[in-house]
Amino acid sequence: MPHQLQFDYTLRILLVVYEGTVSGWDLSEVEKEITPNFDALRPSAVIVDLAAITSFDVAGDIVRSRAKRDVALVWDTNTPVALVVPRQPHLYGLARMYELSADPDFPRLHIFYSREEALASIEVADPKFQKLVLPGR
Repeated sequence: MPHQLQFDYTLRILLVVYEGTVSGWDLSEVEKEITPNFDALRPSAVIVDLAAITSFDVAGDIVRSRAKRDVALVWDTNTPVALVVPRQPHLYGLARMYELSADPDFPRLHIFYSREEALASIEVADPKFQKLVLPGR
């Protein structure tokens, strides 16, 4: 499975970690898992960590449409969202496309090169992430 869902139950931080080869299908699977449970989780922040991916086989139009759906999910909650991307120019470019497609007025979406930078941006030093167990899984 190219993704893991983790959660700090005390700080209420959702961490989505992608690894290996990631496709548009993988993004849809994560969306199907998280969306129905988002209100119950009430995350204080969401970190999507792409640093361990080796291949990102997702078309630009999928990145743009996902940005709009993802932002709609967190819009009413004022939840900060951080993307952690590897230092490969094309992946940073896709992350920027995602950021710009989301909404130019969405100030809580930020791109970082490390999970530590993302955590520092929400003023968290030592999270205790555990595997997220969702109902029905």
